[in-house]
This record gives sequence, structure tokens and C-alpha cells, in this order.
Amino acid sequence: MRWGVDGQKHRKTFQTFALADGFRAELVTATHHGVPFHASTGLPDQHLPAASSTSWYDCAGLRPEEAVALLVRDTGLPECGWGELLVHATRPETGRHWTNTGHVHHERNLKGRGEDDSRVAPAHPELGAILRDLIEQHGLSNDDILFQGERGGLLAGSVYRRVWAKARRASLSEAEYDSSTGKRV
Repeated sequence: MRWGVDGQKHRKTFQTFALADGFRAELVTATHHGVPFHASTGLPDQHLPAASSTSWYDCAGLRPEEAVALLVRDTGLPECGWGELLVHATRPETGRHWTNTGHVHHERNLKGRGEDDSRVAPAHPELGAILRDLIEQHGLSNDDILFQGERGGLLAGSVYRRVWAKARRASLSEAEYDSSTGKRV
């Protein structure tokens, strides 16, 4: 699918016509409602910031607990081309009663990896543009959490689950969404 915003051309490919039609309908609806579009990504501004966008975890393949542990310094986001996200910790939401600190999140090593191990997740150019804008708009420094909650600090698991549920509903067919596999996606 191809479209343009402020003279910049954008392109996105889909595995099925249904997914492309759903995305096209989103763009048309945003246009009809007067939602401004972001020139560098071609997406409606409602798809930014990262906390309400589904793109950042779709593109990078991050687990929720990895995404909330990312700091700005963990990003390598060139102006064009693919970037990288250095994933070196997780912060699963375990609950206050199950941590030694009394905090809801507990910092841990990466799942299935050795202590102090890390991995590099690719950042699609579209994701890089979204994240660069997020960092700039919020004036984030290297030591800041990349995906912050509304009041700063860690993004709440309930917010992540809500966004993920919306993404699943928008991208899966009714049958896929209701299937046992669809519930785990």
C-alpha cells in the first residue's frame, strides 16, 4: 500500500488484503476526522506517542517486560535505515508482594539467557522515526526510560495489555482473535 503526507511518499506491505484494507480504513478515518499526520512516518498523530502506538513492539519483536526496561541510551537510531535496540534487562510486572523491593516491577536478566547477557533487536526505519520523535518531543536524556507511563516512571502493565488487545483486535480476523492461538498472540 502506498500513500503520501506533505509530499513524502510512504509504503507499507501486508500479508493479506484484509490487513491492508483495515490499515487503509484507519488512514481514511483519521483523515475524515481531521487528525494530523506525521510527515516522517506517514501515520496519523494518534499512532504516536509510542505508548499508544502498536508499531514499536511489532517492529522490534520485544517482550513487554523488555520494552519497559529500555533506556534511551539503549537505542541506536540513525536518521535513515535500520536502527538497533540493545536489550539487556527485563522488568516483568510481578506485584509488590512478590519482589524484595516492594515495587510492582522486578528487574531480571533476559529470558533464556545468561546473567548480564544482552541481545540486539532490529528497529525498522519507521520505528526509528517514531522513537526519535518521542525522544525529542519529551526531551528525554540518555538515562531516561524510553517508554514511560503517564506520570513518568515505568509503563504500567495494564496500559501495555490494553494497547496489545487493541492491536490484536485490529490485525486479526474474528476467527483468529477468538482462537486459542490468537489469545496468546
